[in-house]
Amino acid sequence: MLLRSCRQLFSSTCYTEVVIGGTGVRSFAISPAGIIVVDDGERHLRVIAPDGSLLRTIGRAGEGPGGFAGPLQLGWLHDTLVVVDPGVARVTPFREITGDHLAIVPTAPPLSAWVMVTLADRLYGISPTWTGGMRETPSMPGRRVRALMSTVIPITARGPAPRIPLLSNSLITGDGFDCEHPDGSVDVTAFFPDHGPLVTVLPGPRLVTATRDSLLLTVRAPGIATPVTLIRDRSPRLPVTDRVWDSVTAPWRDAGGRLRCGTALRRPAFVPVVRALQGDGQGRLWVEVSTADGMEVLVLDGTGRGIGRFPMPEHDLDVRWQVRDGILYLVTADGDGLQQIRSYGVGVAGGRGRLEVVGSKD
Repeated sequence: MLLRSCRQLFSSTCYTEVVIGGTGVRSFAISPAGIIVVDDGERHLRVIAPDGSLLRTIGRAGEGPGGFAGPLQLGWLHDTLVVVDPGVARVTPFREITGDHLAIVPTAPPLSAWVMVTLADRLYGISPTWTGGMRETPSMPGRRVRALMSTVIPITARGPAPRIPLLSNSLITGDGFDCEHPDGSVDVTAFFPDHGPLVTVLPGPRLVTATRDSLLLTVRAPGIATPVTLIRDRSPRLPVTDRVWDSVTAPWRDAGGRLRCGTALRRPAFVPVVRALQGDGQGRLWVEVSTADGMEVLVLDGTGRGIGRFPMPEHDLDVRWQVRDGILYLVTADGDGLQQIRSYGVGVAGGRGRLEVVGSKD
């Protein structure tokens, strides 16, 4: 581990870059004390101090609870690290200071594709489930797919608590998700993947859902049967140009320039609008969106009012970015593929309401 130089932004807050030294990071989580836990893809966790030093490893095969199957979902509940491991249908809490596991909680059925959201002193998991119902796709009339629902589950030191009644919402998807090759071999999400989940939780708890194909966010509170529109932006969408399409489909093409799955795959007309969504303990929403120049993050309050925006720094799209206490954490890679976790302080620049991101420099 190595802690690189830091830079100050607005008073004395210091933002850092921690060099992990590996290439397989899948997820990470930040504790209230600034301790970072990294799933390095080798079936154990690295616990990193705020100064960048390695404190310990957890779950190495043969130690502790016997190793992990992965990929893992990580979250913090006060000073307790909570690890959800769908591969072995288990939730395991660990002590922050010693790394000792407190319990091993089997889950039945296995929980998969979880999104963990830490809000102040509470931890929630968002779990997708198939309802068994069918719906028509907006982009391909006459074609029907299974409806996907998301539900919110409080996480305690003893494992998952009962799902919150009525705090669920149908995931609204559109052109990008539904345009797939008839044989199912390639989905357009392979070309325009989400950069993170499109569901999150705000204090309350309230479930917030975004769409890929427009800047539409809806929110649902417990006991409210109908979701409420939080924000809707009808600004023109970005078209998928020949240059963009050729660049994103390059890995899928053979030497002859044809899509390996065939030629029936429809090219979507527009680039997805929303790429990721996350709430924080202060009730703010962080929304990553596509722009003509790349990606940017919109920061909204809990009512949907805009606070500001800033360009999203380049980062590893396979690892979900995190926000804690107004600081953005993300994983980057150098020319050799070695990964780092960078933190960026976010503050209002010049009183104009536009957010400025400043991170550490090499």
